[in-house]
Amino acid sequence: MGKKILSDVVVSKRALAAKIFQPPAPSILSQNSVFWSKRKKIIFIILVFVAAIMMWQTFSARMIVYIIPKNSAARIEKEILLGILKQDNAPVHTISINDSKTNLFNGTVTEASVERKAKGTVVLFNKSSQSPQALVATTRLETPDGKIFRIPRYVAIPGYRTEAGEIIPGSKEVEVIADKAGDEYNIGLSDFTLLGFLGSTKYKTVFARSKTPMAGGFRGIEKTVSAEDRTRALAELKAEGEAYAARLLKAAAPPESFLIDSSVEYIINDEEIDFPENAQFGTFRMRLNAESRGLIVNKDFIVQGLPNPFGTEFYIKNPENLSYTLGGYSYEDALGVLKISGDAVLEARIDKDKARSIIADTKISSPEKLKGKIDGAENIQASFKPFWLRRVPDKAESIDIIIGSR
Repeated sequence: MGKKILSDVVVSKRALAAKIFQPPAPSILSQNSVFWSKRKKIIFIILVFVAAIMMWQTFSARMIVYIIPKNSAARIEKEILLGILKQDNAPVHTISINDSKTNLFNGTVTEASVERKAKGTVVLFNKSSQSPQALVATTRLETPDGKIFRIPRYVAIPGYRTEAGEIIPGSKEVEVIADKAGDEYNIGLSDFTLLGFLGSTKYKTVFARSKTPMAGGFRGIEKTVSAEDRTRALAELKAEGEAYAARLLKAAAPPESFLIDSSVEYIINDEEIDFPENAQFGTFRMRLNAESRGLIVNKDFIVQGLPNPFGTEFYIKNPENLSYTLGGYSYEDALGVLKISGDAVLEARIDKDKARSIIADTKISSPEKLKGKIDGAENIQASFKPFWLRRVPDKAESIDIIIGSR
């Protein structure tokens, strides 16, 4: 065997460097490893999503508190003199709503000589005194050029008031009718004086101004319907209006008041008849202009003077179940006596804002402990959103108060 020389044993520097810096052979992941890698990513994403939802729910957490107020029974026997309660802000006062009904009818249509008076709305003003100024039906209003219009019904103009030393006249809207028929009374906006006050100081301090033009005046040949057909149509529209009068007034009454059903009146101001162009011959249209009016009572006023069974504010829960009797009542001047009697259900009034502040300040979430803190509460229940976060929210506006009933 021959001798090895040094070059056969020592590796060259270039070969050594190539061997040292040679990249490792690529490794091949098994199918199982790839599956678990993807699964870990999905689990991580789900956890992040769940954590985000929980953080959002925590940030928007709410507490819902259901409060059942205390109740008690009481017998009410009360008489109210209406004559001393004429102001609009009085606990007992009148209410009115203008109403109109329109429908088509069949009847006997003929042509005849017709005379019709112009109508319109004016505003009456009272700068004469702080007491209401009464005007009887047929009171005359005169335009600057001498045309006469009349008030068809009794009306009372409220007295004036003063603000910063200035007199603010009382005012009242009313419909007026021309003294005579004819289109010459179809006029635009105008000022009016009251002839009945001519020669007195009230001639300048009680006056009227148009709110609408005067229109509808006519004298000539026109289609008309028989008196029998007119009466029948008027009766149908009036019956429809009377059926809905109480509903209209109840909808317009303030939430703290209620309507005395026996006081409801449906007053017809006027009716109009015309003949639609496309309708068949013998068809006419009637429009009824009317006023629904009545008497409303503040619920809190009924319980004034009754013993307080709760030690906090309370109100009557069933005012509609009591008996109301009107004696000598008149809508125009609100005179008369209202008698109220019956078995009332009284209920403690829960102040929602006060209850919310108590819960936010004390941080009490236990319904049993809250019952002793909120005046007038018979029973309290609470729920939370999210359900797992059973604590009082940091913000008072995140506490919802719901008042229930037994």
